Amino acid sequence: MYSKLKAEKLTKEFDYLKTKSYFPFGEEGREFKITDLKTREPRISHLQSEVLKKKHPGDYENKLAETKEKSIEWKVIVIITNETDKIEVELEEVLKVLKIRHDISKIFN
Repeated sequence: MYSKLKAEKLTKEFDYLKTKSYFPFGEEGREFKITDLKTREPRISHLQSEVLKKKHPGDYENKLAETKEKSIEWKVIVIITNETDKIEVELEEVLKVLKIRHDISKIFN
């Protein structure tokens, strides 16, 4: 999981993966095509949401957006598809499968 800025940078950095001819996935190594990369915002628990509502009743939506913005729980999701399935996989898993060595920690926030 990353900060929002780092997740956005990683999405751009690995956009070239969409040019790969196929992506083997699953135990059988079925062939998929990488069709998209996107950032996924962190989920705010119901309890956190309720606390924000009580602390900031008039400004709840802004505080919720601010909390998500500051979170370090953003993810980079890779969408892979074949004739029948559409699956979302985390970027790190894709890099492992493709045996791409990349030190994500060197990309600064």
